[in-house]
Amino acid sequence: MKAIIVDDEKSMLLIMRKMLAKLQEVEIAGIFQDTGDAFRFLKDNPVDLIFVDIRMPEESGLEFARRIAADSIPGALVFLTSYKEYALEAYDVCAFDYIMKPIDQERLTRTVRRAMQRHELKEPDSSRPSGRLSVYGMGGLELRNGSGEPVQLNSSKCAELLSFLLLHHHHSISKWRIMEEVFRGMPPHNAEAYLNTTVYKLRRVLEAQGAAEVIITHNEGYSIDTKAFYVDFLDFEDRIKNLSVIDSSNLGEAMITESLYAGELFGDKGYCWSLPERERLALLYKRFGKTICGYLIKTGALTQSVYILKKLLAQNILDRDINCLMMHAYAAQRDIVSLAKQYELYTKTLQRELGITPDSMITEFYHMLQKSVYES
Repeated sequence: MKAIIVDDEKSMLLIMRKMLAKLQEVEIAGIFQDTGDAFRFLKDNPVDLIFVDIRMPEESGLEFARRIAADSIPGALVFLTSYKEYALEAYDVCAFDYIMKPIDQERLTRTVRRAMQRHELKEPDSSRPSGRLSVYGMGGLELRNGSGEPVQLNSSKCAELLSFLLLHHHHSISKWRIMEEVFRGMPPHNAEAYLNTTVYKLRRVLEAQGAAEVIITHNEGYSIDTKAFYVDFLDFEDRIKNLSVIDSSNLGEAMITESLYAGELFGDKGYCWSLPERERLALLYKRFGKTICGYLIKTGALTQSVYILKKLLAQNILDRDINCLMMHAYAAQRDIVSLAKQYELYTKTLQRELGITPDSMITEFYHMLQKSVYES
Protein backbone atom coordinates (compact mmCIF):
# COMPACT_ATOMS: atom_id res chain seq x y z
CA MET A 1 0.00 0.00 0.00
CA LYS A 2 1.59 3.26 -1.17
CA ALA A 3 1.22 6.45 0.89
CA ILE A 4 2.35 10.08 0.87
CA ILE A 5 2.58 12.54 3.77
CA VAL A 6 1.92 16.26 3.37
CA ASP A 7 2.68 18.59 6.28
CA ASP A 8 4.44 21.96 6.44
CA GLU A 9 6.19 21.01 9.72
CA LYS A 10 9.35 19.01 9.03
CA SER A 11 9.29 17.48 12.50
CA MET A 12 5.79 16.08 11.89
CA LEU A 13 6.89 14.55 8.61
CA LEU A 14 9.70 12.76 10.42
CA ILE A 15 7.37 11.45 13.12
CA MET A 16 4.83 10.19 10.59
CA ARG A 17 7.56 8.51 8.54
CA LYS A 18 8.81 6.77 11.67
CA MET A 19 5.32 5.57 12.64
CA LEU A 20 4.37 4.38 9.15
CA ALA A 21 7.71 2.56 8.85
CA LYS A 22 6.51 0.25 11.63
CA LEU A 23 3.67 -0.95 9.37
CA GLN A 24 4.97 -3.54 6.92
CA GLU A 25 1.98 -3.03 4.61
CA VAL A 26 2.83 0.62 3.94
CA GLU A 27 5.37 1.94 1.42
CA ILE A 28 6.05 5.66 1.75
CA ALA A 29 6.06 6.98 -1.82
CA GLY A 30 6.66 10.64 -1.00
CA ILE A 31 7.00 13.27 1.73
CA PHE A 32 6.05 16.89 1.03
CA GLN A 33 5.98 20.20 2.91
CA ASP A 34 4.05 21.91 0.11
CA THR A 35 0.67 20.88 -1.37
CA GLY A 36 1.71 22.07 -4.81
CA ASP A 37 4.60 19.60 -4.96
CA ALA A 38 2.35 16.85 -3.60
CA PHE A 39 -0.33 17.56 -6.22
CA ARG A 40 2.17 17.42 -9.09
CA PHE A 41 3.50 14.12 -7.75
CA LEU A 42 0.01 12.60 -7.49
CA LYS A 43 -0.81 13.50 -11.09
CA ASP A 44 1.76 10.96 -12.30
CA ASN A 45 2.11 8.65 -9.29
CA PRO A 46 -1.17 7.23 -7.92
CA VAL A 47 -1.12 6.18 -4.25
CA ASP A 48 -3.51 4.43 -1.89
CA LEU A 49 -3.28 6.74 1.14
CA ILE A 50 -2.80 10.51 1.37
CA PHE A 51 -2.00 11.84 4.85
CA VAL A 52 -2.37 15.62 4.90
CA ASP A 53 -2.31 18.33 7.56
CA ILE A 54 -5.33 20.64 7.49
CA ARG A 55 -3.68 23.90 8.58
CA MET A 56 -0.91 24.83 6.15
CA PRO A 57 0.25 28.11 4.63
CA GLU A 58 -0.84 29.13 1.11
CA GLU A 59 -3.21 26.18 0.52
CA SER A 60 -4.99 24.38 3.36
CA GLY A 61 -5.44 20.63 3.45
CA LEU A 62 -9.15 21.10 2.74
CA GLU A 63 -8.45 23.14 -0.39
CA PHE A 64 -5.89 20.53 -1.44
CA ALA A 65 -8.53 17.82 -0.98
CA ARG A 66 -11.02 19.68 -3.19
CA ARG A 67 -8.37 20.04 -5.91
CA ILE A 68 -7.65 16.31 -5.74
CA ALA A 69 -11.36 15.50 -6.01
CA ALA A 70 -11.82 17.86 -8.97
CA ASP A 71 -9.06 16.03 -10.87
CA SER A 72 -10.36 12.59 -9.82
CA ILE A 73 -6.99 11.69 -8.29
CA PRO A 74 -7.30 8.36 -6.46
CA GLY A 75 -6.29 7.74 -2.85
CA ALA A 76 -7.93 7.57 0.57
CA LEU A 77 -7.55 10.99 2.17
CA VAL A 78 -6.62 11.07 5.86
CA PHE A 79 -6.54 14.46 7.59
CA LEU A 80 -4.08 15.13 10.41
CA THR A 81 -4.85 18.08 12.65
CA SER A 82 -4.70 19.58 16.12
CA TYR A 83 -8.08 21.29 15.66
CA LYS A 84 -11.36 19.44 16.25
CA GLU A 85 -13.48 22.14 14.63
CA TYR A 86 -12.52 20.99 11.12
CA ALA A 87 -14.05 17.52 11.47
CA LEU A 88 -17.38 18.17 9.76
CA GLU A 89 -15.80 20.11 6.92
CA ALA A 90 -13.25 17.33 6.45
CA TYR A 91 -15.93 14.73 5.91
CA ASP A 92 -17.74 17.08 3.51
CA VAL A 93 -14.79 16.64 1.15
CA CYS A 94 -15.10 12.84 1.46
CA ALA A 95 -12.16 12.28 3.79
CA PHE A 96 -11.52 8.64 4.60
CA ASP A 97 -10.42 9.46 8.14
CA TYR A 98 -9.60 12.34 10.49
CA ILE A 99 -6.85 11.84 13.10
CA MET A 100 -6.13 14.27 15.91
CA LYS A 101 -2.55 15.20 16.77
CA PRO A 102 -0.52 14.02 18.58
CA ILE A 103 -0.82 10.89 16.45
CA ASP A 104 -1.20 7.61 18.31
CA GLN A 105 0.47 4.53 16.76
CA GLU A 106 -2.50 2.26 17.46
CA ARG A 107 -4.92 4.79 15.97
CA LEU A 108 -2.78 5.14 12.85
CA THR A 109 -2.57 1.36 12.48
CA ARG A 110 -6.38 1.04 12.60
CA THR A 111 -6.71 3.62 9.83
CA VAL A 112 -4.25 1.78 7.58
CA ARG A 113 -5.93 -1.59 8.20
CA ARG A 114 -9.37 -0.14 7.42
CA ALA A 115 -8.01 1.32 4.20
CA MET A 116 -6.63 -2.10 3.24
CA GLN A 117 -10.00 -3.71 3.85
CA ARG A 118 -11.83 -1.06 1.86
CA HIS A 119 -9.59 -1.52 -1.16
CA GLU A 120 -9.41 -5.30 -0.65
CA LEU A 121 -5.64 -5.13 -0.67
CA LYS A 122 -3.66 -8.27 0.10
CA GLU A 123 -1.41 -8.60 3.11
CA PRO A 124 2.33 -8.63 2.39
CA ASP A 125 3.89 -11.97 1.47
CA SER A 126 4.76 -13.71 4.73
CA SER A 127 7.19 -16.05 2.97
CA ARG A 128 9.73 -13.32 2.25
CA PRO A 129 12.97 -13.46 4.31
CA SER A 130 12.62 -11.79 7.68
CA GLY A 131 15.08 -9.40 9.28
CA ARG A 132 16.17 -9.09 12.88
CA LEU A 133 13.90 -9.60 15.82
CA SER A 134 12.79 -6.37 17.47
CA VAL A 135 12.37 -5.81 21.19
CA TYR A 136 10.37 -2.75 22.27
CA GLY A 137 10.91 -2.19 25.97
CA MET A 138 10.02 1.49 26.26
CA GLY A 139 6.55 1.68 27.80
CA GLY A 140 6.07 -2.09 27.99
CA LEU A 141 7.59 -5.22 26.52
CA GLU A 142 6.97 -6.49 23.02
CA LEU A 143 8.87 -8.90 20.78
CA ARG A 144 8.32 -8.76 17.00
CA ASN A 145 9.75 -10.76 14.14
CA GLY A 146 11.43 -9.39 11.03
CA SER A 147 8.05 -8.86 9.36
CA GLY A 148 6.81 -6.75 12.26
CA GLU A 149 4.44 -9.42 13.59
CA PRO A 150 4.16 -10.03 17.36
CA VAL A 151 6.02 -13.05 18.75
CA GLN A 152 4.41 -14.69 21.75
CA LEU A 153 6.70 -15.74 24.58
CA ASN A 154 5.76 -18.89 26.46
CA SER A 155 5.48 -17.34 29.90
CA SER A 156 5.95 -14.16 31.90
CA LYS A 157 9.28 -15.54 33.15
CA CYS A 158 10.47 -16.01 29.54
CA ALA A 159 9.72 -12.34 28.95
CA GLU A 160 11.46 -11.31 32.17
CA LEU A 161 14.54 -13.41 31.47
CA LEU A 162 14.85 -11.99 27.94
CA SER A 163 14.56 -8.45 29.36
CA PHE A 164 17.15 -9.16 32.07
CA LEU A 165 19.69 -10.56 29.62
CA LEU A 166 19.23 -7.67 27.17
CA LEU A 167 19.64 -5.12 29.95
CA HIS A 168 22.90 -6.81 31.00
CA HIS A 169 24.06 -7.60 27.47
CA HIS A 170 27.61 -6.33 27.98
CA HIS A 171 28.70 -9.36 30.00
CA SER A 172 27.84 -12.84 31.21
CA ILE A 173 25.56 -13.04 34.26
CA SER A 174 25.96 -15.85 36.76
CA LYS A 175 23.02 -18.17 37.15
CA TRP A 176 23.05 -17.42 40.88
CA ARG A 177 22.43 -13.73 40.25
CA ILE A 178 19.67 -14.53 37.75
CA MET A 179 18.05 -16.85 40.30
CA GLU A 180 18.26 -14.11 42.94
CA GLU A 181 16.90 -11.33 40.69
CA VAL A 182 14.43 -13.04 38.34
CA PHE A 183 13.33 -16.01 40.48
CA ARG A 184 13.52 -14.30 43.86
CA GLY A 185 11.71 -15.86 46.79
CA MET A 186 12.12 -19.45 45.59
CA PRO A 187 14.24 -22.06 47.34
CA PRO A 188 17.58 -22.37 45.46
CA HIS A 189 16.82 -25.86 44.12
CA ASN A 190 13.43 -24.80 42.73
CA ALA A 191 14.82 -21.55 41.33
CA GLU A 192 17.59 -23.41 39.46
CA ALA A 193 15.12 -25.88 37.95
CA TYR A 194 12.79 -23.02 36.95
CA LEU A 195 15.71 -21.14 35.38
CA ASN A 196 16.76 -24.15 33.32
CA THR A 197 13.18 -24.65 32.08
CA THR A 198 12.78 -20.97 31.23
CA VAL A 199 16.08 -20.86 29.30
CA TYR A 200 14.96 -23.91 27.30
CA LYS A 201 11.57 -22.38 26.46
CA LEU A 202 13.07 -19.03 25.50
CA ARG A 203 15.63 -20.71 23.26
CA ARG A 204 12.86 -22.62 21.49
CA VAL A 205 10.93 -19.41 20.79
CA LEU A 206 14.00 -17.60 19.46
CA GLU A 207 15.14 -20.56 17.35
CA ALA A 208 11.71 -20.66 15.69
CA GLN A 209 12.33 -17.05 14.62
CA GLY A 210 15.72 -17.80 13.09
CA ALA A 211 17.70 -16.59 16.10
CA ALA A 212 19.35 -19.82 17.15
CA GLU A 213 22.13 -19.85 19.74
CA VAL A 214 21.73 -16.21 20.77
CA ILE A 215 21.52 -17.22 24.43
CA ILE A 216 25.06 -18.29 25.26
CA THR A 217 26.04 -20.48 28.22
CA HIS A 218 29.24 -19.55 30.06
CA ASN A 219 30.09 -22.15 32.70
CA GLU A 220 27.76 -21.09 35.50
CA GLY A 221 26.15 -18.15 33.68
CA TYR A 222 24.40 -16.79 30.59
CA SER A 223 24.73 -13.93 28.11
CA ILE A 224 22.83 -12.83 25.00
CA ASP A 225 24.10 -11.90 21.54
CA THR A 226 22.35 -8.60 20.72
CA LYS A 227 23.38 -8.70 17.05
CA ALA A 228 20.26 -10.78 16.41
CA PHE A 229 18.01 -8.04 17.81
CA TYR A 230 16.93 -4.47 17.37
CA VAL A 231 16.39 -3.16 20.92
CA ASP A 232 14.69 0.21 21.25
CA PHE A 233 16.18 1.22 24.61
CA LEU A 234 19.70 0.41 23.43
CA ASP A 235 19.10 2.32 20.20
CA PHE A 236 17.71 5.28 22.17
CA GLU A 237 20.83 5.58 24.32
CA ASP A 238 23.21 5.14 21.37
CA ARG A 239 21.47 7.90 19.42
CA ILE A 240 21.25 10.33 22.31
CA LYS A 241 25.02 10.28 22.87
CA ASN A 242 25.48 12.23 19.62
CA LEU A 243 22.77 14.81 20.32
CA SER A 244 24.10 16.95 23.15
CA VAL A 245 23.40 20.02 20.99
CA ILE A 246 20.38 20.22 18.69
CA ASP A 247 20.27 22.40 15.59
CA SER A 248 18.85 22.34 12.05
CA SER A 249 21.46 19.82 10.92
CA ASN A 250 20.37 17.08 13.33
CA LEU A 251 16.74 17.96 14.16
CA GLY A 252 15.44 15.01 12.13
CA GLU A 253 17.62 12.59 14.04
CA ALA A 254 16.60 14.23 17.32
CA MET A 255 12.88 13.83 16.56
CA ILE A 256 13.32 10.16 15.70
CA THR A 257 15.31 9.66 18.92
CA GLU A 258 12.61 11.38 21.00
CA SER A 259 9.89 9.21 19.47
CA LEU A 260 11.69 6.05 20.66
CA TYR A 261 10.84 6.92 24.27
CA ALA A 262 7.30 5.54 24.39
CA GLY A 263 7.27 5.33 28.18
CA GLU A 264 9.32 4.13 31.13
CA LEU A 265 11.47 1.05 30.70
CA PHE A 266 9.31 -2.12 30.64
CA GLY A 267 6.19 -0.09 31.44
CA ASP A 268 3.99 -1.63 34.10
CA LYS A 269 6.02 -4.86 34.33
CA GLY A 270 7.57 -3.52 37.52
CA TYR A 271 10.72 -5.65 37.49
CA CYS A 272 12.53 -4.70 40.71
CA TRP A 273 15.97 -5.35 39.17
CA SER A 274 15.22 -2.84 36.37
CA LEU A 275 14.41 0.14 38.61
CA PRO A 276 17.89 1.79 38.61
CA GLU A 277 18.10 1.56 34.81
CA ARG A 278 14.49 2.67 34.46
CA GLU A 279 15.23 5.82 36.51
CA ARG A 280 18.48 6.49 34.63
CA LEU A 281 16.81 6.33 31.21
CA ALA A 282 13.91 8.48 32.42
CA LEU A 283 16.36 11.13 33.59
CA LEU A 284 18.25 10.89 30.29
CA TYR A 285 14.99 11.40 28.40
CA LYS A 286 13.98 14.33 30.60
CA ARG A 287 17.23 16.18 29.93
CA PHE A 288 17.04 15.43 26.22
CA GLY A 289 13.35 16.40 26.07
CA LYS A 290 14.04 19.79 27.63
CA THR A 291 16.81 20.43 25.11
CA ILE A 292 14.75 19.52 22.08
CA CYS A 293 11.69 21.45 23.28
CA GLY A 294 13.79 24.55 23.85
CA TYR A 295 14.98 24.35 20.25
CA LEU A 296 11.48 23.64 18.87
CA ILE A 297 9.99 26.64 20.68
CA LYS A 298 12.83 28.83 19.48
CA THR A 299 12.23 27.80 15.86
CA GLY A 300 8.43 28.01 16.03
CA ALA A 301 7.64 24.27 15.89
CA LEU A 302 5.12 24.75 18.67
CA THR A 303 2.74 21.83 18.06
CA GLN A 304 5.53 19.31 18.40
CA SER A 305 7.04 21.06 21.42
CA VAL A 306 3.68 20.88 23.25
CA TYR A 307 3.34 17.19 22.34
CA ILE A 308 6.76 16.35 23.80
CA LEU A 309 6.21 18.55 26.86
CA LYS A 310 3.00 16.68 27.65
CA LYS A 311 5.02 13.45 27.66
CA LEU A 312 7.55 15.05 30.00
CA LEU A 313 4.87 16.37 32.36
CA ALA A 314 3.26 12.94 32.54
CA GLN A 315 6.63 11.75 33.82
CA ASN A 316 7.05 14.57 36.37
CA ILE A 317 4.31 17.16 36.68
CA LEU A 318 6.23 19.06 39.38
CA ASP A 319 9.29 19.78 37.25
CA ARG A 320 9.76 23.55 37.27
CA ASP A 321 11.66 23.82 33.98
CA ILE A 322 9.17 21.70 32.05
CA ASN A 323 6.24 23.77 33.32
CA CYS A 324 8.06 26.95 32.26
CA LEU A 325 8.69 25.53 28.79
CA MET A 326 5.05 24.50 28.45
CA MET A 327 3.85 27.97 29.42
CA HIS A 328 6.34 29.48 26.99
CA ALA A 329 5.01 27.25 24.19
CA TYR A 330 1.38 28.20 24.92
CA ALA A 331 2.31 31.88 25.00
CA ALA A 332 4.08 31.54 21.64
CA GLN A 333 0.86 30.00 20.28
CA ARG A 334 -1.05 32.97 21.77
CA ASP A 335 -3.17 30.45 23.66
CA ILE A 336 -3.95 32.51 26.75
CA VAL A 337 -6.45 29.94 28.10
CA SER A 338 -3.99 27.02 28.04
CA LEU A 339 -1.27 29.27 29.48
CA ALA A 340 -3.47 30.14 32.47
CA LYS A 341 -4.58 26.52 32.95
CA GLN A 342 -0.98 25.31 32.97
CA TYR A 343 0.04 27.83 35.63
CA GLU A 344 -3.04 26.98 37.70
CA LEU A 345 -2.36 23.23 37.41
CA TYR A 346 1.25 23.70 38.49
CA THR A 347 0.19 25.90 41.42
CA LYS A 348 -2.48 23.47 42.66
CA THR A 349 -0.20 20.43 42.29
CA LEU A 350 2.59 22.11 44.27
CA GLN A 351 0.14 23.00 47.03
CA ARG A 352 -1.41 19.54 47.14
CA GLU A 353 1.81 17.50 46.95
CA LEU A 354 4.33 19.70 48.75
CA GLY A 355 2.28 22.32 50.57
CA ILE A 356 4.11 25.20 48.87
CA THR A 357 3.43 27.90 46.27
CA PRO A 358 5.45 28.61 43.08
CA ASP A 359 8.59 30.66 43.66
CA SER A 360 8.60 34.32 42.68
CA MET A 361 10.64 33.75 39.51
CA ILE A 362 8.11 31.40 37.91
CA THR A 363 5.22 33.66 38.95
CA GLU A 364 6.93 36.65 37.36
CA PHE A 365 7.67 34.57 34.26
CA TYR A 366 3.97 33.63 33.98
CA HIS A 367 2.82 37.25 34.26
CA MET A 368 5.41 38.32 31.70
CA LEU A 369 4.12 35.69 29.24
CA GLN A 370 0.52 36.74 29.92
CA LYS A 371 1.41 40.34 29.17
CA SER A 372 3.24 39.42 25.97
CA VAL A 373 0.17 37.54 24.66
CA TYR A 374 -2.22 40.41 25.44
CA GLU A 375 0.08 42.94 23.80
CA SER A 376 0.76 40.91 20.65
